[in-house]
Amino acid sequence: MEYKQSDRQGFFNRLYVHFFLYAVPQLSAVALVVTFGDDSRASLWQSAVLLIGFNLAFALWLLLFNSGNGRVEPFSIAINHDQLTVTEFGRKRTIERQHFGGCKIYSGYPKQVRLCNHKGQDIHFSYYAISSAQRAQLFKELGCDSR
Repeated sequence: MEYKQSDRQGFFNRLYVHFFLYAVPQLSAVALVVTFGDDSRASLWQSAVLLIGFNLAFALWLLLFNSGNGRVEPFSIAINHDQLTVTEFGRKRTIERQHFGGCKIYSGYPKQVRLCNHKGQDIHFSYYAISSAQRAQLFKELGCDSR
């Protein structure tokens, strides 16, 4: 079975992940500098616009222009009787079935799924990388607790 990220889901996922990984910590740091410094609040707004603008521009570019022969597959999971393969922007990571140790869901920010590998190289990906229907089917197929 193969689970592929739709363009719309990819757009949402990129905004979600970038917001929690980059925007929140950077904006917090800028807010502290502005609060305790002599600088004006304009620098806070400039930083916010730049961070959000960059993340939004990248997500929109992928949504609008990632097509045709040169299309890069943003995210997919392929499962067969031998292995699990997770592909992110052309980078493939594989866990052989005999080494698969189940999956765990981390509900921090950003929320993540971890596919456990008995060999020690677990695969992490965003919980929102695929749609909720695909997630439910994936968790059922892998025998994961989706809570």
